[in-house]
Amino acid sequence: MKLGEWLAMYRARNNLTMQNMADACGFSKAYIAMLEKGINPSTGKPVSPTIQTFEKIARATGQDLDSLLKILDGDQPITISTNKSLNSEEMKLVDEFRNLDNAGRRDFWSYLEFLKFKYAPNAAAV
Repeated sequence: MKLGEWLAMYRARNNLTMQNMADACGFSKAYIAMLEKGINPSTGKPVSPTIQTFEKIARATGQDLDSLLKILDGDQPITISTNKSLNSEEMKLVDEFRNLDNAGRRDFWSYLEFLKFKYAPNAAAV
């Protein structure tokens, strides 16, 4: 399931209008409509929300980001904006992650938590 499908189902279950959802997330009604359709009307291309968008939706719907991401398909596009480019090693890691099935991705996150605890005990949880 893509974010837009889930968002529309969430609104229907909770009797929320697009405007209610937009207000809760801090978005415009038009952006909620675009997310639900999954297509950017100005480009005709699939929408790739930022990780910050997912965080705002998770917060507005009373869940954590990890829970929301687990509901979605592995092929849900997510835009991650950073102030720096990824180096080749980091890009390889991203590519390998993309090739994992859902079980592999869960294992990846568990192992990452273990590594963070072992090597960076003061780091915040992923």
